[in-house]
Amino acid sequence: MRKIIGITGGIGSGKSVVSRILRLKGYEVYDCDSQAKLLMDSSERILSGIRSFFGDEAFNSDGSLCRPYLSARVFADREELSFLNSLVHGEVLEDVRCHAEGSGEVLFVESAIMRASGLDILCSEIWIVTAPDEVRTGRVIERDSVSSDDVRSRMERQKGEYDFSGPVAVTWIQNDGSVPLLPQIDRLLQEIKE
Repeated sequence: MRKIIGITGGIGSGKSVVSRILRLKGYEVYDCDSQAKLLMDSSERILSGIRSFFGDEAFNSDGSLCRPYLSARVFADREELSFLNSLVHGEVLEDVRCHAEGSGEVLFVESAIMRASGLDILCSEIWIVTAPDEVRTGRVIERDSVSSDDVRSRMERQKGEYDFSGPVAVTWIQNDGSVPLLPQIDRLLQEIKE
């Protein structure tokens, strides 16, 4: 099994930028957000769990997920959100394990919710991308055309997500524009090779 390195960070920190750089350098990066969406459409375990818990209303007439209905349900009820997350997170964990069996020395895994999803237990190292709150807020406002209050609310929900303890090694990557990003990544990749 390949070494798994997690890439995480709060909204607007730039973890996706780090992932793009790694891909350009030829590394495989498993993007949990996009893979979770694919798994929600293809995993029989997830789909049958959704049908048994939420009923047929969670599906369109063609059998596909009715995402607006599902979103409205889970964001109004913490227990329902917790159930859906447990279904999806379990499948993502298994999918990451399968990808880790591939060729190469390392598999990078990008996730905003490394701890909450349980992915941190698979990682031998976690890279946390960081930037000051005001920089992150500005990036998200520009990217998503949302209000600063909305961004602050999302940031508040992520508090505590990046406090890792235990045997996993944690490395911070500064992405505030004051320190060049590429040399930091190159140094970390060199450490992996050594």
